[in-house]
Amino acid sequence: MRTGAASIGSGRVLPNASPANPGQNAVKKAKSNISSTERSMPDDDERETKITGALARGMKILDVIRNMGHPVSASEISHICGFDTSTTHRLLQTLHEYGYVIRGESPKRYFASPKLLFPLSIFSPLNEFRREASRTASRFRDETGQTTGFVLFCMNERILIEIASGRNSLSPAYDTWLNSPIHASASGKILLLTMTPEERIRFIGDEGLPSHTTETITDMGELEADLDRWASRGYVVARNDYFDGLTALGAPIWTDEGACIGCVFLNGRSADIPDSQIETLGRSLKATADLFSLGTPSIQAVARMFGSRPSKNFPRLKQQF
Repeated sequence: MRTGAASIGSGRVLPNASPANPGQNAVKKAKSNISSTERSMPDDDERETKITGALARGMKILDVIRNMGHPVSASEISHICGFDTSTTHRLLQTLHEYGYVIRGESPKRYFASPKLLFPLSIFSPLNEFRREASRTASRFRDETGQTTGFVLFCMNERILIEIASGRNSLSPAYDTWLNSPIHASASGKILLLTMTPEERIRFIGDEGLPSHTTETITDMGELEADLDRWASRGYVVARNDYFDGLTALGAPIWTDEGACIGCVFLNGRSADIPDSQIETLGRSLKATADLFSLGTPSIQAVARMFGSRPSKNFPRLKQQF
Protein backbone atom coordinates (compact mmCIF):
# COMPACT_ATOMS: atom_id res chain seq x y z
CA MET A 1 0.00 0.00 0.00
CA ARG A 2 1.11 3.57 -0.47
CA THR A 3 2.14 4.08 3.13
CA GLY A 4 4.51 1.17 2.89
CA ALA A 5 2.82 -1.31 5.26
CA ALA A 6 0.53 -3.88 3.72
CA SER A 7 -3.02 -3.79 5.03
CA ILE A 8 -5.23 -6.83 4.75
CA GLY A 9 -8.41 -5.82 3.04
CA SER A 10 -6.99 -2.65 1.49
CA GLY A 11 -6.77 -4.17 -1.96
CA ARG A 12 -9.14 -3.68 -4.86
CA VAL A 13 -11.67 -6.43 -4.25
CA LEU A 14 -14.51 -5.64 -1.87
CA PRO A 15 -16.04 -8.27 0.42
CA ASN A 16 -19.57 -9.53 0.03
CA ALA A 17 -22.26 -7.28 1.38
CA SER A 18 -24.52 -8.53 4.19
CA PRO A 19 -27.30 -5.96 4.62
CA ALA A 20 -29.50 -6.08 7.66
CA ASN A 21 -32.79 -5.96 5.73
CA PRO A 22 -32.18 -5.59 2.00
CA GLY A 23 -35.66 -6.77 1.12
CA GLN A 24 -37.39 -3.95 3.01
CA ASN A 25 -35.04 -1.34 1.58
CA ALA A 26 -35.62 -2.59 -1.95
CA VAL A 27 -39.40 -2.52 -1.47
CA LYS A 28 -39.37 1.02 -0.07
CA LYS A 29 -37.22 2.27 -2.90
CA ALA A 30 -39.35 0.53 -5.50
CA LYS A 31 -42.54 2.03 -4.08
CA SER A 32 -41.14 5.54 -3.96
CA ASN A 33 -39.42 5.58 -7.33
CA ILE A 34 -41.49 3.44 -9.64
CA SER A 35 -45.13 3.70 -10.49
CA SER A 36 -46.41 0.91 -12.67
CA THR A 37 -48.96 3.24 -14.21
CA GLU A 38 -46.36 5.81 -15.25
CA ARG A 39 -43.55 3.66 -16.58
CA SER A 40 -42.91 0.10 -17.62
CA MET A 41 -40.25 -2.06 -16.03
CA PRO A 42 -36.89 -1.94 -17.87
CA ASP A 43 -35.85 -4.97 -19.82
CA ASP A 44 -33.07 -7.25 -18.51
CA ASP A 45 -30.28 -5.51 -20.43
CA GLU A 46 -31.32 -2.05 -19.21
CA ARG A 47 -31.68 -3.24 -15.62
CA GLU A 48 -28.26 -4.93 -15.71
CA THR A 49 -26.65 -1.77 -17.12
CA LYS A 50 -28.13 0.35 -14.31
CA ILE A 51 -27.01 -2.10 -11.63
CA THR A 52 -23.50 -2.28 -13.09
CA GLY A 53 -23.24 1.50 -13.28
CA ALA A 54 -24.40 1.95 -9.69
CA LEU A 55 -21.95 -0.70 -8.51
CA ALA A 56 -19.05 1.00 -10.27
CA ARG A 57 -19.97 4.39 -8.79
CA GLY A 58 -20.34 2.87 -5.34
CA MET A 59 -16.92 1.25 -5.55
CA LYS A 60 -15.41 4.56 -6.66
CA ILE A 61 -16.87 6.23 -3.57
CA LEU A 62 -15.45 3.46 -1.36
CA ASP A 63 -12.01 4.00 -2.90
CA VAL A 64 -12.19 7.72 -2.17
CA ILE A 65 -13.35 7.26 1.43
CA ARG A 66 -10.76 4.58 2.18
CA ASN A 67 -7.85 6.48 0.64
CA MET A 68 -8.64 9.93 2.10
CA GLY A 69 -7.50 8.88 5.56
CA HIS A 70 -9.90 11.23 7.36
CA PRO A 71 -13.68 11.86 7.53
CA VAL A 72 -14.97 13.49 4.37
CA SER A 73 -18.22 15.28 3.48
CA ALA A 74 -20.66 14.21 0.80
CA SER A 75 -19.94 17.36 -1.21
CA GLU A 76 -16.20 16.56 -1.20
CA ILE A 77 -16.92 13.01 -2.33
CA SER A 78 -19.25 14.31 -5.04
CA HIS A 79 -16.56 16.71 -6.29
CA ILE A 80 -13.77 14.12 -6.31
CA CYS A 81 -15.87 11.44 -8.01
CA GLY A 82 -17.57 13.79 -10.43
CA PHE A 83 -21.07 12.65 -9.41
CA ASP A 84 -24.10 14.86 -8.88
CA THR A 85 -25.16 15.49 -5.28
CA SER A 86 -28.30 13.33 -5.33
CA THR A 87 -26.43 10.33 -6.74
CA THR A 88 -23.70 10.70 -4.14
CA HIS A 89 -26.16 10.93 -1.24
CA ARG A 90 -28.14 7.94 -2.50
CA LEU A 91 -25.03 5.77 -2.84
CA LEU A 92 -23.67 6.88 0.54
CA GLN A 93 -26.96 5.95 2.16
CA THR A 94 -26.78 2.49 0.66
CA LEU A 95 -23.14 2.01 1.67
CA HIS A 96 -24.04 3.15 5.19
CA GLU A 97 -26.93 0.70 5.39
CA TYR A 98 -24.68 -2.12 4.25
CA GLY A 99 -22.07 -1.25 6.85
CA TYR A 100 -19.23 -0.08 4.60
CA VAL A 101 -19.13 3.55 5.77
CA ILE A 102 -19.60 5.30 9.10
CA ARG A 103 -21.57 8.54 9.20
CA GLY A 104 -20.94 11.29 11.73
CA GLU A 105 -23.84 13.66 12.34
CA SER A 106 -22.23 16.87 13.58
CA PRO A 107 -20.76 17.80 11.21
CA LYS A 108 -22.00 15.19 8.75
CA ARG A 109 -18.93 13.33 7.54
CA TYR A 110 -18.26 9.86 6.20
CA PHE A 111 -15.43 7.48 7.02
CA ALA A 112 -14.48 3.92 6.17
CA SER A 113 -16.07 1.41 8.55
CA PRO A 114 -14.20 -1.45 10.23
CA LYS A 115 -15.91 -3.75 7.74
CA LEU A 116 -14.20 -1.88 4.90
CA LEU A 117 -10.85 -1.34 6.60
CA PHE A 118 -10.53 -4.77 8.22
CA PRO A 119 -12.95 -7.17 6.52
CA LEU A 120 -11.11 -10.32 7.60
CA SER A 121 -11.10 -11.90 11.02
CA ILE A 122 -7.91 -11.36 13.01
CA PHE A 123 -7.63 -15.15 12.97
CA SER A 124 -7.91 -15.48 9.18
CA PRO A 125 -5.00 -17.27 7.45
CA LEU A 126 -3.78 -14.00 5.90
CA ASN A 127 -3.62 -12.19 9.22
CA GLU A 128 -1.97 -15.17 10.89
CA PHE A 129 0.57 -15.28 8.07
CA ARG A 130 1.23 -11.57 8.31
CA ARG A 131 1.94 -11.76 12.03
CA GLU A 132 4.39 -14.60 11.48
CA ALA A 133 5.99 -12.83 8.52
CA SER A 134 6.37 -9.58 10.46
CA ARG A 135 8.80 -11.10 12.95
CA THR A 136 10.93 -12.64 10.21
CA ALA A 137 10.94 -9.49 8.06
CA SER A 138 11.98 -7.31 10.99
CA ARG A 139 14.73 -9.68 12.03
CA PHE A 140 16.21 -9.91 8.53
CA ARG A 141 15.92 -6.13 8.10
CA ASP A 142 17.84 -5.64 11.35
CA GLU A 143 20.56 -8.03 10.16
CA THR A 144 21.03 -6.44 6.73
CA GLY A 145 19.79 -2.88 7.12
CA GLN A 146 17.77 -3.33 3.92
CA THR A 147 14.02 -3.27 3.37
CA THR A 148 12.60 -6.78 3.71
CA GLY A 149 9.10 -8.00 2.95
CA PHE A 150 6.78 -10.84 2.04
CA VAL A 151 4.73 -11.24 -1.12
CA LEU A 152 1.96 -13.80 -1.65
CA PHE A 153 0.86 -15.21 -5.01
CA CYS A 154 -2.85 -15.54 -5.78
CA MET A 155 -3.82 -16.69 -9.27
CA ASN A 156 -0.65 -15.17 -10.74
CA GLU A 157 -1.21 -11.86 -8.96
CA ARG A 158 1.22 -10.57 -6.31
CA ILE A 159 0.07 -9.24 -2.95
CA LEU A 160 2.38 -7.35 -0.62
CA ILE A 161 1.50 -8.79 2.79
CA GLU A 162 4.20 -7.33 5.05
CA ILE A 163 7.20 -5.05 4.87
CA ALA A 164 9.91 -3.90 7.27
CA SER A 165 11.47 -0.69 6.01
CA GLY A 166 15.24 -0.40 6.04
CA ARG A 167 17.51 2.57 5.62
CA ASN A 168 16.78 4.68 2.54
CA SER A 169 13.40 2.95 2.44
CA LEU A 170 11.49 2.85 -0.81
CA SER A 171 8.38 1.43 0.82
CA PRO A 172 6.06 4.41 0.09
CA ALA A 173 6.25 3.37 -3.57
CA TYR A 174 4.51 0.09 -2.78
CA ASP A 175 0.85 -0.72 -3.12
CA THR A 176 -0.75 -3.83 -1.64
CA TRP A 177 -1.45 -5.13 -5.14
CA LEU A 178 1.94 -5.15 -6.82
CA ASN A 179 2.13 -4.12 -10.45
CA SER A 180 5.89 -4.00 -10.97
CA PRO A 181 6.95 -5.67 -14.25
CA ILE A 182 6.82 -9.43 -13.92
CA HIS A 183 10.10 -9.85 -15.84
CA ALA A 184 11.96 -7.03 -14.07
CA SER A 185 11.22 -7.58 -10.38
CA ALA A 186 12.33 -10.11 -7.79
CA SER A 187 8.81 -11.25 -6.88
CA GLY A 188 7.90 -11.43 -10.57
CA LYS A 189 10.88 -13.61 -11.41
CA ILE A 190 10.04 -15.98 -8.55
CA LEU A 191 6.49 -16.25 -9.88
CA LEU A 192 7.78 -16.97 -13.38
CA LEU A 193 10.09 -19.67 -12.02
CA THR A 194 7.12 -21.61 -10.68
CA MET A 195 5.86 -21.96 -14.25
CA THR A 196 7.06 -24.18 -17.06
CA PRO A 197 8.50 -22.41 -20.13
CA GLU A 198 5.22 -23.07 -21.95
CA GLU A 199 3.22 -21.53 -19.11
CA ARG A 200 5.49 -18.50 -19.08
CA ILE A 201 4.94 -17.88 -22.78
CA ARG A 202 1.17 -18.10 -22.31
CA PHE A 203 1.42 -15.70 -19.37
CA ILE A 204 3.67 -12.96 -20.76
CA GLY A 205 3.91 -13.86 -24.45
CA ASP A 206 6.98 -14.48 -26.57
CA GLU A 207 7.23 -11.03 -28.13
CA GLY A 208 9.63 -8.31 -26.98
CA LEU A 209 9.25 -7.47 -23.30
CA PRO A 210 8.89 -3.82 -22.16
CA SER A 211 12.11 -1.99 -21.35
CA HIS A 212 12.37 0.15 -18.22
CA THR A 213 16.12 0.70 -17.94
CA THR A 214 19.17 -0.20 -19.99
CA GLU A 215 19.46 -3.32 -17.81
CA THR A 216 15.95 -4.64 -18.43
CA ILE A 217 15.83 -8.01 -20.19
CA THR A 218 13.55 -7.64 -23.20
CA ASP A 219 14.23 -10.89 -25.06
CA MET A 220 12.33 -14.01 -23.96
CA GLY A 221 15.31 -16.27 -24.64
CA GLU A 222 17.55 -14.11 -22.48
CA LEU A 223 14.92 -14.10 -19.75
CA GLU A 224 14.78 -17.91 -19.78
CA ALA A 225 18.57 -18.05 -19.40
CA ASP A 226 18.43 -15.52 -16.57
CA LEU A 227 15.76 -17.52 -14.74
CA ASP A 228 17.73 -20.77 -15.13
CA ARG A 229 20.82 -19.08 -13.74
CA TRP A 230 19.06 -17.89 -10.61
CA ALA A 231 17.10 -21.11 -10.15
CA SER A 232 20.39 -22.98 -9.82
CA ARG A 233 21.28 -20.72 -6.88
CA GLY A 234 17.97 -20.82 -5.05
CA TYR A 235 17.24 -17.09 -5.21
CA VAL A 236 16.70 -14.40 -7.85
CA VAL A 237 18.15 -10.95 -8.38
CA ALA A 238 16.71 -7.94 -10.19
CA ARG A 239 19.55 -5.40 -10.34
CA ASN A 240 18.62 -2.10 -11.98
CA ASP A 241 16.01 -4.01 -14.00
CA TYR A 242 13.04 -1.78 -13.16
CA PHE A 243 14.65 1.35 -11.71
CA ASP A 244 18.20 2.53 -12.15
CA GLY A 245 19.89 2.30 -8.78
CA LEU A 246 17.51 -0.27 -7.25
CA THR A 247 18.48 -3.86 -6.46
CA ALA A 248 16.05 -6.53 -5.25
CA LEU A 249 16.54 -10.17 -4.25
CA GLY A 250 13.86 -12.80 -3.70
CA ALA A 251 13.57 -16.38 -2.44
CA PRO A 252 10.47 -18.62 -2.71
CA ILE A 253 8.17 -19.88 0.04
CA TRP A 254 6.95 -23.45 -0.55
CA THR A 255 4.32 -25.72 0.91
CA ASP A 256 5.16 -29.35 1.63
CA GLU A 257 3.19 -30.36 -1.48
CA GLY A 258 5.24 -28.14 -3.78
CA ALA A 259 3.03 -25.07 -4.15
CA CYS A 260 4.96 -21.80 -4.19
CA ILE A 261 2.67 -19.40 -2.33
CA GLY A 262 4.97 -16.39 -2.45
CA CYS A 263 8.43 -15.11 -1.61
CA VAL A 264 10.61 -13.21 0.81
CA PHE A 265 12.32 -10.21 -0.77
CA LEU A 266 15.01 -7.70 0.07
CA ASN A 267 15.63 -4.43 -1.71
CA GLY A 268 17.74 -1.32 -1.41
CA ARG A 269 19.85 1.12 -3.33
CA SER A 270 22.30 -0.58 -5.67
CA ALA A 271 25.04 1.60 -4.22
CA ASP A 272 24.38 0.01 -0.81
CA ILE A 273 24.40 -3.55 -2.20
CA PRO A 274 27.68 -4.03 -4.09
CA ASP A 275 28.18 -7.01 -6.38
CA SER A 276 30.45 -8.60 -3.79
CA GLN A 277 27.52 -8.88 -1.35
CA ILE A 278 24.92 -10.33 -3.71
CA GLU A 279 25.80 -13.99 -3.19
CA THR A 280 26.04 -13.66 0.60
CA LEU A 281 22.70 -11.84 0.80
CA GLY A 282 21.10 -14.29 -1.62
CA ARG A 283 22.14 -17.34 0.37
CA SER A 284 21.02 -15.74 3.61
CA LEU A 285 17.66 -14.79 2.11
CA LYS A 286 17.20 -18.34 0.77
CA ALA A 287 17.97 -19.80 4.20
CA THR A 288 15.43 -17.45 5.75
CA ALA A 289 12.76 -18.45 3.21
CA ASP A 290 13.50 -22.16 3.69
CA LEU A 291 13.24 -21.90 7.47
CA PHE A 292 10.05 -19.86 7.21
CA SER A 293 8.56 -22.45 4.83
CA LEU A 294 9.28 -25.27 7.26
CA GLY A 295 8.23 -23.56 10.48
CA THR A 296 5.19 -21.43 9.65
CA PRO A 297 1.83 -23.12 10.38
CA SER A 298 -0.28 -20.64 8.40
CA ILE A 299 1.38 -21.46 5.07
CA GLN A 300 -0.84 -24.49 4.43
CA ALA A 301 -3.96 -22.51 5.34
CA VAL A 302 -3.01 -19.69 2.97
CA ALA A 303 -2.39 -22.23 0.19
CA ARG A 304 -5.88 -23.68 0.71
CA MET A 305 -7.42 -20.21 0.86
CA PHE A 306 -5.85 -19.19 -2.46
CA GLY A 307 -6.34 -22.58 -4.10
CA SER A 308 -2.57 -22.83 -4.66
CA ARG A 309 -1.53 -25.93 -6.57
CA PRO A 310 1.82 -27.68 -6.76
CA SER A 311 3.99 -26.16 -9.46
CA LYS A 312 4.55 -28.36 -12.51
CA ASN A 313 8.09 -27.07 -12.29
CA PHE A 314 8.39 -28.19 -8.66
CA PRO A 315 10.42 -31.42 -9.06
CA ARG A 316 13.24 -29.61 -10.89
CA LEU A 317 13.10 -26.51 -8.72
CA LYS A 318 13.02 -28.45 -5.45
CA GLN A 319 16.40 -29.95 -6.25
CA GLN A 320 17.81 -26.49 -6.96
CA PHE A 321 15.88 -24.41 -4.47
